[in-house]
Amino acid sequence: SAKDVETSADVTLTSNYVFRGKTYSNDSPAIQGSFNASYKGLYTGLWASNIKIDGLESSIEIDYYLGYQNTIDNFFYDVNYLHMILPDDRQAANMGEATLLLGYDFEVLALSAKYVKGIKTNDYDAPDVWEAMVSIPTVMDITIDVNYGEYDTIGKYYFFGVSKEFAKYTFSLAYTGMNYDDSTVKNENNLVAS
Repeated sequence: SAKDVETSADVTLTSNYVFRGKTYSNDSPAIQGSFNASYKGLYTGLWASNIKIDGLESSIEIDYYLGYQNTIDNFFYDVNYLHMILPDDRQAANMGEATLLLGYDFEVLALSAKYVKGIKTNDYDAPDVWEAMVSIPTVMDITIDVNYGEYDTIGKYYFFGVSKEFAKYTFSLAYTGMNYDDSTVKNENNLVAS
């Protein structure tokens, strides 16, 4: 039934596009947006952001994804595939990722973990990722999120965030970091408002 198909869209203004502890906007603001459609747990969508990365020509990133998610009692899971495109760097930076996420909602907090398998595309061998997450709902629709991840061959990253929902708006403040395995690369620390 067509009424079972749900669609949504969102726009985000952020002070810095940070993903897994790394800035993808050269510590500058970014505007991001997505469009999503779902049907009984199956979902697909398109996401885009402006970017600024040394050595790459592209000024925009486009991701498309397809997945399935479900909740059984308090247990939840998500299986998906994401493909990233940098329009002006097609041979250099396109990459894909397959993700398995498992979690359990204890009501006072939710614990989850995910494994991301990097897919080799266009001679770019995307690294694998392990990540653990804790989400704690508090009073007045305020949520505290803590993430820790290990980015194979790149480094370890972390995320401490507080978000507040108000009607259709979400305001968030987060402190993120990346500690690189390569000692010649400067570690990153960022305070991000969105």
